[in-house]
Amino acid sequence: MDRCAYYRDDKRLDGNILDLSVPFRVNCAGYDITERTLIYKYVRKDYYLQLMDKGCLLMDEDEKRFYPQQFIIHSPEKMTTYKFTNPGYQYYWIHFTGSCVDHLLDTCNLVPDRIYTISDGAMLKASQLFASIYDEFILQRHGWNTIVSSRCQELVAQLYRGTAELLQPSTELRLRDCLRYIHSHISSDLTVEDLARMENISASHLRGLFQKAFHCSPRAYITRIRLEKASALLPETNLRISEIAFSCGFSDPLYFSRLFTKKYGMSPSEYRKHCYAYQQEQAGNVSPHTEPYR
Repeated sequence: MDRCAYYRDDKRLDGNILDLSVPFRVNCAGYDITERTLIYKYVRKDYYLQLMDKGCLLMDEDEKRFYPQQFIIHSPEKMTTYKFTNPGYQYYWIHFTGSCVDHLLDTCNLVPDRIYTISDGAMLKASQLFASIYDEFILQRHGWNTIVSSRCQELVAQLYRGTAELLQPSTELRLRDCLRYIHSHISSDLTVEDLARMENISASHLRGLFQKAFHCSPRAYITRIRLEKASALLPETNLRISEIAFSCGFSDPLYFSRLFTKKYGMSPSEYRKHCYAYQQEQAGNVSPHTEPYR
């Protein structure tokens, strides 16, 4: 990537703006490449997220080493010192401010001025988010400031996820291919044994992974997804109850109705009527003579 820098306001301000009148705003963002030895010191009013891509630099007076796939969020009003002892350092950067920044960092369990290391997958995702932020600065389409702010918040959350993935690989991530298959083949005959073979593990191991990730068995997870799909189809289509049952992977409509009633507290036909009445009420167009299929 080439060096770049984008500013929301006049570049002469260097994006160094404190604004607590809004929940979140991005002041500036870019990608830097250092081609010479230098020592750089500064104090900012806003937060500064820095993600190392290539090379290594020395950080602050204690000269902590900052390597690729590491990031730091510098807090405002703090003297920060860089030492670039060799050329060729490259890093992503973004400055942001707002009244909700502290809450975001607390929620993500990220402490300012601490160096974190992230997984390979998180690094790829972060680079993609930075690229999308740069695009918004360049094109400045309608709503671009709002989109940049939301992408920056997603970036912080993805970096937090990346630190967790590195420390302990997510069970959900381990099951990613299996979960994708379930969701895309929900109407098929899904067995625990077939899913386990897809993952090259035993059926008991798969059950253990599901229990750890979702606190239920694979069969219970599949049933939940099928019922959720049915609950979406009932108010959105005129398919008969039996047709919805079959399309969601239930071979017995009566069994489907019993499970649905247990989960949602009403039968599929009652649920459909309830949703239909609510939609008509919201639209201000209640008609007692029109009902959907049962």
